[in-house]
Amino acid sequence: MIATSEVSIRPHDHGLELVDGSLLGWSQVAAVCGARALMSMAGRARIGALLRVHDHLARQEDVRGMLLEQIQLRALPRGHVHHLGPAWSLGTLAGGALSLGLALAVPGWATPAPVPRSALTARRVTITELWPAASARLEERSAIAAQLLSRDGRHAGTLRPVGDTDVLTLLAGAPLRRALARGDGTGMRAVAVPDRTRGWFDLARVDPAYVALAWQLTDETERGVRVPLLVTTDEVAAASIRGDLTRQAIETR
Repeated sequence: MIATSEVSIRPHDHGLELVDGSLLGWSQVAAVCGARALMSMAGRARIGALLRVHDHLARQEDVRGMLLEQIQLRALPRGHVHHLGPAWSLGTLAGGALSLGLALAVPGWATPAPVPRSALTARRVTITELWPAASARLEERSAIAAQLLSRDGRHAGTLRPVGDTDVLTLLAGAPLRRALARGDGTGMRAVAVPDRTRGWFDLARVDPAYVALAWQLTDETERGVRVPLLVTTDEVAAASIRGDLTRQAIETR
């Protein structure tokens, strides 16, 4: 038995045995790593999240009820450490910059963990059952973020998480996109989110070189998007930028 403060698993010839006797196959473990090496930082982070979610579900008496209370949507760029690839993604937000998937927010966890489809299939819960609750949660928090835009003060021009919903995910909500896009009367707003926990829409911090440098200096697990995002009421697209932006940022300082 391998036990930590978070999960308890037992190695098996065909995978990992969870506390309720269910089996997580080796192919499912490898699949979440995608092109990343199993022992790379990204590989370890993805496998850790996979085990945490499966272990948590295995301990529940009412899995469906728990999921309906704690499930939420999450938006990530492709290739992000926490993006589990096809095993997680439910589709791409209009504009192509962000993928959408489900995440589990459990009290005591530092951040919501991505929920791969295998975890739901193993517990006979469908995405269709969970989608309304997750979508409603996102719209509610996106609306709060939109309301905060109108407040003056030292945080003007800054986007911050609402509860445990990060900035990239808030942009997947229609209320915040509408507020940003209509804010200056053009129907489009450039937004910088190099760090998932903070974003800017004031012009001084949406310079592409600044965004690239901030992204480079951010811990990989907390990174957002390397280039500015173009937000309209319906889409979130990555700006098309040429050249080595990190070098440009350094050379201009």
